[in-house]
Amino acid sequence: MNQKLTALFLLISLYSIGQERINSKNHYALTGAFALLSGAADGFNQALSFRYDAVERKLNLPDRFWNPSISWLNKYKGNDAKRGAKFTGSKGPLVFLTDGYHLTRFASNLFNAGAVAIQFNGHKRKWHYYVLKGLSYWIVNRAGFSLTYNQFKN
Repeated sequence: MNQKLTALFLLISLYSIGQERINSKNHYALTGAFALLSGAADGFNQALSFRYDAVERKLNLPDRFWNPSISWLNKYKGNDAKRGAKFTGSKGPLVFLTDGYHLTRFASNLFNAGAVAIQFNGHKRKWHYYVLKGLSYWIVNRAGFSLTYNQFKN
């Protein structure tokens, strides 16, 4: 299930990055959606890290993947750091496949990259346009963070 979700995030972002020009009607909505999803992934990441008891109560997720106090060991063979990496890349570029903390960091970064790629899709504007757009998408990103993080109160 987690690998399918990760693949979906990757495909959505790669699809947006691969577009030479995005229909201007969808441009702002798609960028905003990616900014919101990036913030939501960041908010869930921080809830996992600092409010795991509330996450567990509300969602009842499998601890082995989502509980940061134990899931960090998933990157190792037999969940034992002395035995080395579980698979090639499990301690490096593919660490997001091993636990919820790294998966949510990956998703947040991926959606941010998608939002930036969409924003710079061939339009040339004055610098202040990008500053204002960046601030507006940052606000949307933080709204996504707050909406997610605040769902998990201790």
